[in-house]
Amino acid sequence: MSNLFYLMPTASFKDANGNQFTAPKYSQSLFSDFAAIPYGAEPMTLVSLASANSQLAAEPDVFAFPSDLTTLLQPADVTALDNFCAPVNIPRAFAIAGMSWQEVLIQISQIFLLAQWLYGQTGSSIFADGATLLTQYGSTLSATSVSTTTVSTETTSSQPAQPQTSPLFDLSGVQSTDTIADVLVSVLASSLLPELISMEQQYEYLLNPARSRQFSTRQREPVEVATVVSRFPWPPRPPNRE
Repeated sequence: MSNLFYLMPTASFKDANGNQFTAPKYSQSLFSDFAAIPYGAEPMTLVSLASANSQLAAEPDVFAFPSDLTTLLQPADVTALDNFCAPVNIPRAFAIAGMSWQEVLIQISQIFLLAQWLYGQTGSSIFADGATLLTQYGSTLSATSVSTTTVSTETTSSQPAQPQTSPLFDLSGVQSTDTIADVLVSVLASSLLPELISMEQQYEYLLNPARSRQFSTRQREPVEVATVVSRFPWPPRPPNRE
């Protein structure tokens, strides 16, 4: 049977040694084995379970995807998704009646991965200082901390060009007037993701409990395409600064 997918909040817990950690809100009560993609620094995550959990789906702060992801969204589905996503700053304008739930899941996975990458670059929430999805990206901390221009490889008479490493996400096409929602929805992974998996398979590999347990308190070895997820350690943390 296919995995079941849920959007839900995160929460803080303590392990047996008193160490605090962050995990999906219901991971300590309603389920255990899971995979997940955090929404950057935001207190939300996308969780995958190997089987349906009706008790979890009934929680008011959980959004449960249908078991059949080929099902097409109806107007009522669009409204339900909008009502859930709006208060927690998840873009949802891309979701329209007639598209499949698989398409919605792939897009939300991409949004969460981009948010996680931006958090790794800045150490800050993309919604810092009261920013919302409608805030122009150019006025945010992410925009001032992450380069949105293509790195030059031109040479000069005194210094040859140095090889450059392509960023995981290419923000070179982002305009300062684009909203945060525009950026999160439109910017796609530029290098690692397409090399490893197709868009049609992203949600299967990134959210497969057998391949990735994002919230493990121990560092795990990357496995197969789960190397993608290993680039986004959980709990999400800012880079070390000298």
